[in-house]
Amino acid sequence: MKRQRDRSWRVVTAVVVATLATAVVPGVAAAKPKAPKPVPPAVLSATATPRALPYKGGRVTVSAPVKHARLCQLATVAPVASSLSFSRGPSPTCHLTGEFVAHVNIGSNSSASSETIEFKIVANNLAGTASRTVRVTLEGEPPPTTTTTTTTTTTTVPTTTTTTVPAPTGLTAVPSSVAVTGYDSYNWAGYDVTAGPYTAVEGTFTVVQPTSGATCKTSMLQSVGIDGVNDNTVIRVGVLSSEVNPNTGNCVAGQDYANAFWVAGSNSGAVNDVTISAGDSLTAVVWQTSPGNWAIKLTDNTDHQSFTTTTPYSGPGSSAEWLIEAPADQSVCGQGEDPSSPGICQLTPFSTPIQVSNMQVAGPVTGGDDYVMQQNEGTATPTPLSSSGFSVSYS
Repeated sequence: MKRQRDRSWRVVTAVVVATLATAVVPGVAAAKPKAPKPVPPAVLSATATPRALPYKGGRVTVSAPVKHARLCQLATVAPVASSLSFSRGPSPTCHLTGEFVAHVNIGSNSSASSETIEFKIVANNLAGTASRTVRVTLEGEPPPTTTTTTTTTTTTVPTTTTTTVPAPTGLTAVPSSVAVTGYDSYNWAGYDVTAGPYTAVEGTFTVVQPTSGATCKTSMLQSVGIDGVNDNTVIRVGVLSSEVNPNTGNCVAGQDYANAFWVAGSNSGAVNDVTISAGDSLTAVVWQTSPGNWAIKLTDNTDHQSFTTTTPYSGPGSSAEWLIEAPADQSVCGQGEDPSSPGICQLTPFSTPIQVSNMQVAGPVTGGDDYVMQQNEGTATPTPLSSSGFSVSYS
């Protein structure tokens, strides 16, 4: 049977279906309605917090609400004298959250004059580009204090703050003997278990290596998480792969890019501390630290980078999932793959099977589901569960 998994936690653009009533004049054929034009993106406002920094520099958060954006990025309008280190590439979640957020580390100003740094927030989709600018002032360095007796040089060591997060407990491997029900889907391939509640989930997967058949309208989410099967909430961490250049927001034929993200109910963010490449092995863990509070961790086992964050989350924990998914974006993919749910994009084609292992949960495991993704262009099929997990192939 065909079972559609189209939940609000996925990276989607809200779909509104309008029914058009057409009066029929006898003997006159009704005109075929025109396909809707793609809606250009919009950056509604831009904010920098704080708007001014002392000459030693510091950290600034740049944010902007956006509409109809597929990718968002941050750039400087003109060269600046101070060093900058900010979130690389576009936000893979700006069209999920409707907001772009980036953290910028600004170096010190060695000049006696203040410096104004102008940032541009750029939102893109196939219909065009929109942008807004915001300015941050970096104060000039004050003149040195001198005396006729003693010159003292003081070095200030930055304070390092470490947040201790309790480790997940109660994780056990999902047995290959668990009873599963098979489903066909337009947008999911992989496995879930549904006997919750679950307070932790873990999994390891390889990042997809797209084939030359990938285009601007193909993309893929690979993720591990809790909820989303029997409800509209989800807490999840994973990778979005597409053909869009993370530095420019433009599609470049034959180039493949991957960006990590996390979602927890209405909260979400980009994982800029981990640089993802096709073929990398990633381990994802999501767990409850206390009632209503959760932790999310993503580790790149290939280059040993790691990211951890904490977030409130109040979902029921009724399911746990290890999935690859075709995202939905009607402004990019139009009608898409599912005639009953417009906007589901074509899955990124791949030739090397995607491996999923280390499947663990904290909670009961008495039953679950497996999903074969059947689209017009190809099929993504998971192998049966084994002691080492499963793999997904595309044909």
